[in-house]
Amino acid sequence: MRPNLRSIVASALVFWSLVALAPAQALRERVNEAIDRGVLNLLDEQELDGSWYLHRPRYQAGQTALCMQALLECDVDAGHPAIRRATAYLMAIEPYYTYEVAVTIIAYLELLERLDAREKELDARLRERIGKYVEMLIEYQEPNGGFAYPDRVIDMSNVQYAAMALRNAALAGYDVPQKVWRGIADYTMSVQERNVRGSRPEAGISYVEARPPSGSMTAAGVATLFLCSEQSKRNTSSWVTHREAALRWLAARFTASDNPGQPGAWIYYYLYAVERVGAYLEIDTIGDVPWYEAGATWLVEQQTGSGSWHSPEQTSFALLFLKRATSNAPSTGGGKKSSDQSFGEDDPTAMVSLRGFGENPLRIWISSFGEAESKEYGVESGGTLGGLDVRSVEYWVDSGPGIGDPELLWRTEEDMSANRYVYEHEFARQGTYSVRAVVRIQSPHADEGEVELTSAPLELRARRGDQTRLLQIARNLSRNLFLGQEMRVRASSFFDEDRAAKYAADGTLTSGWLAAAGDRTPFVSLAWNEYFKGGRIEIAHLQPNNAAPVVLPKRLRVTVNGRDEFEVEMPADTNLFGHLEIGARDKVRGLRIDVLSVHEHPEGLEGPVGIGEISYFPPPDED
Repeated sequence: MRPNLRSIVASALVFWSLVALAPAQALRERVNEAIDRGVLNLLDEQELDGSWYLHRPRYQAGQTALCMQALLECDVDAGHPAIRRATAYLMAIEPYYTYEVAVTIIAYLELLERLDAREKELDARLRERIGKYVEMLIEYQEPNGGFAYPDRVIDMSNVQYAAMALRNAALAGYDVPQKVWRGIADYTMSVQERNVRGSRPEAGISYVEARPPSGSMTAAGVATLFLCSEQSKRNTSSWVTHREAALRWLAARFTASDNPGQPGAWIYYYLYAVERVGAYLEIDTIGDVPWYEAGATWLVEQQTGSGSWHSPEQTSFALLFLKRATSNAPSTGGGKKSSDQSFGEDDPTAMVSLRGFGENPLRIWISSFGEAESKEYGVESGGTLGGLDVRSVEYWVDSGPGIGDPELLWRTEEDMSANRYVYEHEFARQGTYSVRAVVRIQSPHADEGEVELTSAPLELRARRGDQTRLLQIARNLSRNLFLGQEMRVRASSFFDEDRAAKYAADGTLTSGWLAAAGDRTPFVSLAWNEYFKGGRIEIAHLQPNNAAPVVLPKRLRVTVNGRDEFEVEMPADTNLFGHLEIGARDKVRGLRIDVLSVHEHPEGLEGPVGIGEISYFPPPDED
């Protein structure tokens, strides 16, 4: 029977619909993979104290809150060690700057939504902190309605983040006075071009008044004016007029690969601002451009081989943009969380296939033998894995951080085929390791004896080990007696302003003091007003994030109160600390630390040298 016209048309429509869906599905798969890789990179980049590195130490809390927000929105569980460590860090290192306060509010509200109902103590602490920070932001608002740092210039980026934080807080039940929204709207319109009247006016928004408008600030302004209208109880038609004029300016210049008006600058922040416009206004296009598809295509092309977008800050903004379209679907094809770490797959052409799982420690096991090997050497009795008679299994690590020649991880001659020769190993350092298995089997052929089968290398990514210790390091930050003290810190020299003496005792392990390259007698001294009795001094190395190549101190002379001298041996591992116990009756109000010798640098460097953090903890019975 010949098909009728209706069935032909229907079939054609289905065909062309599938053709149209194919690129969208391909982009979604690329986005999912990019999100997974970006999440793993952020987890890898987390610092020893639970923070994420930023080259501007004064904004460390804001950076950490931004990374935590990105991980939570990418479905990393609230109970994940990285989230717990970041929360402990933020609880210890209170934010001060507007951006930090705002993004911490946003991150804490995200965490509250995902927190287990049994976490009542943390729930209460988060709510108390959010309330405190909401009050801080409201107090920071300037008479003209804008927000400064708060001790520097007022600008539109601070205003946008304050508006987003206060809106999220208001939706969660915190009180935000109506005058706050009127002030924010007034400031936003004050940094907008004046031509907002006419039939279809375009009026961009600037970082500060009298500067040219840019795409990032215009998108920030559109989103901010929307939030003001949403939260206001008054007629906001004039705000809508200004918002629409800004959106037309953005639409006329929209591109996903650059920041209009500021080419080459703040592209990742710009895309996040665009995402907020699309999400708040519920629009799929800006002008004629499907903004999400354009931005996602550009972002997946910019991702580096490590899974980052060059820095934790940019990686977070990229993830927050990409996650927008996958909010109703798992970010990985198999439905697993982006933070899951599984390695390897079965290859029937390989002699032996290995698999791995975990963060550190990791589990390694034999998942299968090759089809040819099973056929050639399979027996009716003996070992049960693949029918082969296994006599011994060895796991070797061939390369990785600190690995020179191949090292034997584990060997057994026991029959462990029932659990596939699973072995758990904790690597000493974070990084990528190459592991292989060497399996000796008994051949069923009388003239062969034992036969050696070798797997292909399996690459494993190990994160920092001993999560219990890492969480305790983050929690210990709040026990540091230097927090809240008026510290007077000086040094023999310093490398640059971001590694000045004050960062040797600023409460965070991510920053630090670094001496100038030519300093042959480096020292740092600390003084404070209150006497500390007894306790423990802890000295941390500069962490490897530091842009300058550094050598590690080995022997330190610690002078207490200008008279009592002690020597402290510093380990060669940047994850470990030097310690000095203070007698229960001793009172301390000043320290000087001189570097006497350094560890040999693997590349022969002789300097500069520095200290990551000096902390003072009370005796255990005084906690």
